Amino acid sequence: MTAVHCNPRPTTRRNRQPHVELVALRVNEGLSREQLAYRVGVSRETVRLAEAGFLPSPRVQFAIAAAFEKRPLDLWPIERQRSGR
Repeated sequence: MTAVHCNPRPTTRRNRQPHVELVALRVNEGLSREQLAYRVGVSRETVRLAEAGFLPSPRVQFAIAAAFEKRPLDLWPIERQRSGR
């Protein structure tokens, strides 16, 4: 796979919130991280980082949202993007 497409902005573990909704969507679809990564066209590590609360690149946001028939702003609202978490 290609390099990780998440924005590794410096954050402390305290202020980075896991993306619970993304994890729930993946689990409810019965997908592993590897399966979602393959469907989206990114690495498993990219999916892991997105679920851990890192902000993916716009391309990855669109791809992940499309996999769940959602819009990127449904999963990553403006407030979350501005704070970088």
